Amino acid sequence: MEFDIIDYVLTAIVVVIFPIWGVLDYRRFQRKAAEEAPNARVNQYRLTLAFEWFVVGLILVAWLAKGGGWPRWAWASGSVPGSGSASV
Repeated sequence: MEFDIIDYVLTAIVVVIFPIWGVLDYRRFQRKAAEEAPNARVNQYRLTLAFEWFVVGLILVAWLAKGGGWPRWAWASGSVPGSGSASV
């Protein structure tokens, strides 16, 4: 498996930028909550979820652009996860 620039950019987003953004955004949330801004908590949840799903989308697009698909080992046993037909 070879890594290219997109892999390093996504890693930087998840490992460096996301935690820094989280700390700064949390401080902003604390200020708004202290001011008793209406819906401060709900707005924070929405913003965080939107950003997290955006990052998941970036990772998915990068994975598919590199030719990603279901790994061969994912269902190697012949059973579908959650179907209850797995052999033990």
